[in-house]
This record gives sequence, structure tokens and C-alpha cells, in this order.
Amino acid sequence: MTQKSIPKSVLILFFTLYFSFLLNGQETNWTLFPEGEQTEAKEGPEVSTKKTNHIEVIADKRVTSLLNKEIRISKGKGTIPGFRVQIYYGSGTGSKTSAKEVQGEFLKSFPAVTSYLLFQSPNFKIRVGDFKTKLEAQKFFVECKSIFNNAFIVKDEIKITALD
Repeated sequence: MTQKSIPKSVLILFFTLYFSFLLNGQETNWTLFPEGEQTEAKEGPEVSTKKTNHIEVIADKRVTSLLNKEIRISKGKGTIPGFRVQIYYGSGTGSKTSAKEVQGEFLKSFPAVTSYLLFQSPNFKIRVGDFKTKLEAQKFFVECKSIFNNAFIVKDEIKITALD
């Protein structure tokens, strides 16, 4: 059997070109769009910012429709998701009386804050305040924790009118 030999200079040229392409592929300073050739996205939400402190969000019509539906539903209920501080919970005989006593004590200490007496079987609960954020609830929690040792923050539906 005879083997054809490839000239040494062709092999050297081939490997030189091959490795130069490999090394060129390792370059890390590349951009998706060279300067001046950026294109706009065709689909999906888009955010553009300007120096006028204005943010414009362009979204799918279905997203806007869902947001409007949620607003209509929330206005119908008169509530939105928020936070309250729960200062009492108890069950059994006398728990309703105890809850009303705690509510009275609370109203003496914080007359400007709304309180709610709830019955969720088998417990009576006293929840206070209408806070949009957990941070607002946390600030009030710190104020009332010294008087109501068992107080804690809960997620709840809060009245919309209380937000203004």
C-alpha cells in the first residue's frame, strides 16, 4: 500500500489558519449590535427612558386589559391587598368579650386608627389599621408592640378609602 504524503507546508498552513480562527473566536469584546445599528424589539414589553424622568412602558394589549379588569374588580369590592396588625385572637367561651375589651383598650391608646373585630371560626380576632405596604405596618407594629405583646403583622384586604 502506498500512502500519499501531504506536503509539510500545506499542513503548516492548515494548522495556522485553524488555530487563528479558534483564537479569534475567544474574543470577549463583542456586541450584539455594532454602534449605530441597533434595532427595535418586535414583540414583548418595552421600556424606554428619557432624561425628563419619564418612563414609558409599552405592553401587550392583553396585559392592559387584565390590569383594567383587576381595577374594576377591586373598585367593586372596595378593598385591595394590604396589611394590618393583629393584636388579639382567641377562641372559646368569653373570647368575644375579651376581644371587645382589647378593642376598647386599643381605641383608648390609638383613637385615630381603625380597628376590626373579626370572627373566623372558631377564633375572634382584632385587626387594626389599613396599610398599603408592609413597611407602613411595621412602623405601626413597633408603636403598639409595647402595649399589645401578642401583636403581629398579617396580610389582609384593606379599605381603599383608607388610603387617601
